[in-house]
Amino acid sequence: MHVGKRIKHLRIVKGMSLKELGKGIVSPTHLSNVENGRYIPSDDIIMELATKLDCDIHYLTNSLRPNIELKNRLKGIFRNIILDEDGCNSDLEMLNKKSIQNIFQELTLILLVATKKLKNNVYPKEEINQLKCYELPEENIKSIKDNLLINSFYYFKAQFYYFNKSFKKSLTFFEILHDALESDPKLYSALTYNLSLLEYLSHYYIRAIQSAEKALIYNLKSHNWEVCFDLYNIITVIYWRTSDLELALHYGKKALSIGKSLGTPEVSRIFHNLGNLHLEMNQPDQAEVYYNQAIKVKEKVGFSTLKTKTQKLKCYLNLKDYERFNKLYVECESQTQNKKEELILLLLKATYLKEKDDVSYIAILENINPLLKKENLMKEYYSSCKILANHYKEMKSYKSAFKYSIEINKGLEKKGLW
Repeated sequence: MHVGKRIKHLRIVKGMSLKELGKGIVSPTHLSNVENGRYIPSDDIIMELATKLDCDIHYLTNSLRPNIELKNRLKGIFRNIILDEDGCNSDLEMLNKKSIQNIFQELTLILLVATKKLKNNVYPKEEINQLKCYELPEENIKSIKDNLLINSFYYFKAQFYYFNKSFKKSLTFFEILHDALESDPKLYSALTYNLSLLEYLSHYYIRAIQSAEKALIYNLKSHNWEVCFDLYNIITVIYWRTSDLELALHYGKKALSIGKSLGTPEVSRIFHNLGNLHLEMNQPDQAEVYYNQAIKVKEKVGFSTLKTKTQKLKCYLNLKDYERFNKLYVECESQTQNKKEELILLLLKATYLKEKDDVSYIAILENINPLLKKENLMKEYYSSCKILANHYKEMKSYKSAFKYSIEINKGLEKKGLW
């Protein structure tokens, strides 16, 4: 990192070309060499460039001299962002208005501002353009002898890829940062929690459970109940995905216990998941109890109840309680807000008609089958293809059966199962 990077950064920020900035001072080629570190400018040239860039000459000449007080403030902001603690927004705004002389500290601030925006689900376009001016050596970031800048860079990259749903790339940077901050128990625990979430999203389920359990040890000791609630929920979902329903139920109840004590509206999600687990375990009566609790909480806090009521419809189908199914179905129909919700309901109606030995369910499936694919409801799409393929095979309508079998095979190929 050198003075040329700062000159380039200021020139681009002010919208000046090489020719405009260098006019009367140096040639565009010479200025380009300065910006790219191929030539060290004299004090006189730096002074003239500073005047034209309307900046303090010390902003250029003292670019590598760190400010110890600022370093400590940036460290505090870095910790606050990782731990999701309050208090860093005002600090970031205040520092952003100041002229920071040290290049590394200015870069650190830009990275922290960008990271905070990403965590608030805002794309940091301005900050990313600023970082491009400085041309950080991504392939060899460790060559910069500033640990705070390096760690801020890794955290920014981790959040950037997470923002863009590139979970495996995000995980790579979180792992690097996780190892780098092992000596700080609080930060290490927070990052272990991040690892468990990303490992789950990347389908590394065994690793995700191990990370979640490590994070639980620290957070249970520290009485960080909100984090424990999330961790228990992650473990519940992982065991559910890996079909270990008993363990999923065990951890789900732990999450429920903490959620109730916290009084968080997110407990509705746990009630809903526990209902799903009991339904999958062929225990519709118990599932309905949890679904009712989920609906009660959702209604109280103003959340949509349609998803849970749709699951209740499955309970009634399982119980062959068609009277309650029909009553709730009408209620659900009035609550749909988009095409996906309508299609999922129609699928349940088709299932109901099939249970009642009403062959009209085939007409419903035929109508909604292409719409399921269009709305990217692929699980439901392949399920309907399977039902239709089997139906036409039984009816000896082999051309139609073949049409849907081809679609099923495509789905198996995508999953690598065929």
